[in-house]
Amino acid sequence: MSSTITLRGIEVELDSDLGRRFVTDATRAAESVISDQDLMEEYELSPTDLQALANVKTVQRAIRDERTRRVRSGLAAKELASGYFVNAPGRLNKIMMDEQANPRHVIESIRELRQVALPESQNTPSQSDRFIITINLGADHVEHYDKSIAVSPSDGAPAQLTERPKLSKRQPKLVTSNNETEPFQGFENDD
Repeated sequence: MSSTITLRGIEVELDSDLGRRFVTDATRAAESVISDQDLMEEYELSPTDLQALANVKTVQRAIRDERTRRVRSGLAAKELASGYFVNAPGRLNKIMMDEQANPRHVIESIRELRQVALPESQNTPSQSDRFIITINLGADHVEHYDKSIAVSPSDGAPAQLTERPKLSKRQPKLVTSNNETEPFQGFENDD
């Protein structure tokens, strides 16, 4: 079975960047995210060439695997939804401009249009936004926490501990039922 295909008049490995991009675009065409015509124009294929590629087992397997990956990751649904969403602002504008529309519907359509119209940076907080907490516990013990507001895997431990807290060297006392205290003998002190 061949792992090379002809795209734009050149033999291309299916595992190359162009080969993987073709597999992704062919999968998107199968999902109706892009048209077959767009696929043929992008890779300079005739309908006969496209049909011949569709009959190659390695291409079929690669497209099937890519489709599975896209469905499981949610990317296929997201791309289809964004294609349908293109029509939403026009529909919302009709509701907003309709003199007979319920005022509540007009207000909701205005809110939705505003959300679509604002740049992404105004809809979500900046990724560089951080909060910083400094706790001074005295005796040269300061805890400093510097974390991003967005969840980040690097925000696990305190950013800086200036000194490890010192433990008391006194022996703990054991209180008995008759309220007498005696030294606890259960642990040894490692000092």
